Amino acid sequence: MKKIAFVLSLALFSVSTIVLSQEIEKTIPPVYRNQIGVQLNPYLNQNESFDALVYGLRYGYKISKPITIGAEVSGSFPAFDYYMKHYSYKVGLFARYTILTEKRVQPFFEVAPFFAHTYIPGSGNYPGRTMNQFGLYVAPGLTLYTKNRRYSMDLYYKLYIHPADMYYHENSISYKFNFHF
Repeated sequence: MKKIAFVLSLALFSVSTIVLSQEIEKTIPPVYRNQIGVQLNPYLNQNESFDALVYGLRYGYKISKPITIGAEVSGSFPAFDYYMKHYSYKVGLFARYTILTEKRVQPFFEVAPFFAHTYIPGSGNYPGRTMNQFGLYVAPGLTLYTKNRRYSMDLYYKLYIHPADMYYHENSISYKFNFHF
């Protein structure tokens, strides 16, 4: 009996020494420099009714941990058969500064200058209209990462600034799904 107790004690001591002697390795998440973002969400007008579908595609390159730059193309088309249809697209660049880059939930601030083209087709007595303008949007938001950091979702509020049109109201809540590689 003493021999079995001695062997079990020796085994328990050996296993605990081996397990406790190993260092806990801190896992560092991989840094993916490139990202592709896709957006498809509804746009609510000033009356808070569903007006159009907004689409977007973006490419970003992370030049350092907190700073990402890139280009994006976005636009919108009418969701329903309204009396006033409009089609628009925007082409621009963006720069993003991210806070808490090691966390899975990261606040960010984004600035993006763009060129916007809008087309309103004519109907009846209305001849139609085309508008071209440059603008800028600033967007505070949050990025939510998956555990492996391959996928993320951006939730943000775009505040549009158009130098030529002080009464241009297109501020919107938006979201985007990103793939990092």
